[in-house]
Amino acid sequence: MLRLIIDTALGYMGMGIAEDSSVLASAIIEKPSTLTTLGVKTVDALLRTSGRDRHELREIAVSAGPGTFTSLRVGVSLAKGMSMGLAVPIVGVSTLDAMAVTVGPGVGYLACATDGKNNTAYLAVYRLLPGTAEKVVPDTLIMVGPVDSAAGGPQILRQHPVRVLGFGVERYREFLTGLCDRVEAWDRLEISRMIGSLARIAAGRLYGAAPCPAVTFTPEYLRAPAVNIKK
Repeated sequence: MLRLIIDTALGYMGMGIAEDSSVLASAIIEKPSTLTTLGVKTVDALLRTSGRDRHELREIAVSAGPGTFTSLRVGVSLAKGMSMGLAVPIVGVSTLDAMAVTVGPGVGYLACATDGKNNTAYLAVYRLLPGTAEKVVPDTLIMVGPVDSAAGGPQILRQHPVRVLGFGVERYREFLTGLCDRVEAWDRLEISRMIGSLARIAAGRLYGAAPCPAVTFTPEYLRAPAVNIKK
């Protein structure tokens, strides 16, 4: 199945064309001047590079958040517009799930974190297994405060050594480290791997990813009831 991949949730623009889980062409622009215009042009350029046509696309996979409010909405708007124009479904993928899949097989626990702005961070925790990562703590909004207030995080972070994978949360590093009993490593997300992760999750229908019509798709950032807030 030919799939368009769109990832703007974290402020950069990532796009790709994938056949099932294999990426045929991709582009990452870390500081795009205008996401909307550039997005449409990039889709056409990637299709040309892949030797494919828009009308061969059968699905659109988009990073659905949590993420940066404005850039997330731009990516979702682009996905919805193309979904309706081509009459193909959208598959929304959690940004944190896609981050976890970039790590690959392993053992132990992984905490993925991104900046939620206004002294907050989005966090999810995974148990790394051969060939997969099991989600054990859902996408959670953490209120960042004084370091001595960090005890209120998910208990699993205090029960096991944890590897932290972050993006845009360097200023919260001390606080997030305080949530954990022991941090084995602190890594920064390699954004070049996100397109492949989104393609793999969409193709394998991992983490509950499922196609839906554009009119019913809602990004995670905007679904306040779906976010657990830890104070």
